[in-house]
Amino acid sequence: MNSSVHDAWLVKFHAKINTALTSLGRQNPTMAPLVADAVAHGRKIRSVLALKYAIWSGLHTPEKADAMFSDLARVELLHSASCILDDIIDGDVIRRGMPSFHVRHGLSQAILASLAMVAISLRGYYTNIFMDMKVSDALQEMIVGEGWDTFLTRSLDVMPDDLLKRYLGKTSPSFALAHYIVAYHATRLSEDRWTNDIRTKRASEFGCLMGELYQTANDYYDTFEIPISVRGKSNGRGVLVTLSVPLCFLLAQDPSVKEIIGRRISRRDFHLLKERTIACGIKQETRNYLDQIKERINKEHSSVSWYPECRAILEEVDSRRFWSYKYTV
Repeated sequence: MNSSVHDAWLVKFHAKINTALTSLGRQNPTMAPLVADAVAHGRKIRSVLALKYAIWSGLHTPEKADAMFSDLARVELLHSASCILDDIIDGDVIRRGMPSFHVRHGLSQAILASLAMVAISLRGYYTNIFMDMKVSDALQEMIVGEGWDTFLTRSLDVMPDDLLKRYLGKTSPSFALAHYIVAYHATRLSEDRWTNDIRTKRASEFGCLMGELYQTANDYYDTFEIPISVRGKSNGRGVLVTLSVPLCFLLAQDPSVKEIIGRRISRRDFHLLKERTIACGIKQETRNYLDQIKERINKEHSSVSWYPECRAILEEVDSRRFWSYKYTV
C-alpha cells in the first residue's frame, strides 16, 4: 500500500477491529474461514474514521470497549458482504488487483458467505432497540442503493437530485452507522439523554457526509483517473453499466441514458460513454460536487474539520493515490 497519511491513521485501530472480526466469525464455525478471507483485505475505513471522529469531537470511548469494537466489526461484515454481492452483480472478476471473492471461492460459497456475514452482523444487536433500528435501516438503504445501481434506475422515474441521493444510499448508511455506534458507546453511560441524542445525531451526520465523499471520490477517480486494471475487471461478456455519480449528472442532461443502466455494452461503447461524459462537462461537474461535499463538512462540522488530521484525511480520500491501491495477499 502506498505510504501516505492514510497509513498513519489506519494502522492504529486495525488490530482491535480484526480481533473483533475473528471473534464474530467464530459464531458460524462452518463459514468462519470464508468470512475471515472476505474481511482480510479491506481497509476498514468506516470503523477507523468513526474512531478518529471520536477523538476529534472529544467523545470518550469506554475503557472496556469490546462491545464497541464488536459492533464496528459488524459494520465491516455488512460492507464485505455488499462488496462480494456487488462483484457478482457487476460480473467483476478482479477487485483492486485481486481475483474477486466469488472467483477465488466459487459462486455458491460467495453467496453463502455473504448471507453468513449479514446474519452474524444482525445477531447481538437486540440488546438495544435503537441500535436494532439503526442497523436494520442502514442495511435496507444499502440494499435499495444497490438496486438503484442497476435495475431500479431503468425501471423507475425519479428526479435527478433524488436519484443521486438514493444512489449514495448504498454507501453513506454504513459510514453513518459506524459513527453512530462509536458515539452511542461513548455516551451511553451518561444520564443526559438530550445531549447524548445530539451527539449521536451529529456523529451520524458527519459519517453520512464522509460516506457521500467516499462514494463520489470513488466514482470520480474510477471513472476518469484509475485504469481498469487497478480498480477492477469485468468478465468477457462486455461491461455492465452501473450507476455512478457522473452518470447521475449525465442522466440529468439526457434521461435516455437510463436505458443502458444495468445492461452490458461493449468495451468500445463503454469507452465512448466515458468520453461523452467528459465532453458534456460531467467530469468537471463531479469535481465540483466533490468540493461541495468537503465544503459542507468544513462548514457544518467545523468543530471537527479544523483538526489538521481531519483536513488531511479529506484531501487523502479525494486523491488519485488513495484510489490507486491494490489488495495484497
